[in-house]
Amino acid sequence: MGRFIAAPASASYEIVGIVTNTTASAQKLYLVDTTGGPITLTIPDSGSAVVGQRIVVVDPAGTHGTYPCTVGTTTATTKIAALNDNLLLNIPYNSVELLYSGASYGWVIVNS
Repeated sequence: MGRFIAAPASASYEIVGIVTNTTASAQKLYLVDTTGGPITLTIPDSGSAVVGQRIVVVDPAGTHGTYPCTVGTTTATTKIAALNDNLLLNIPYNSVELLYSGASYGWVIVNS
């Protein structure tokens, strides 16, 4: 069975494969391989993120069900989906695209 990654025609991402905890940068697509255990991807906080920036997280190995990926922040004021909380990715082969919308709602999920 084939797998593909879809992105809007106007989006341009650098593709980065990771196998350990990583601090993310905007405009990157992260292939998060948790085969060796859970991983935390720390996203930019509201002080450094710019409205319109995007980050994509992909489970290429299908292991997030066993070893999840946590999308986290470095400050209590940076929001994900309008909440001051981390985002736990635990669905195998899933991908999530986050868009920074500003301090009020933070990083919002635009594709999953």
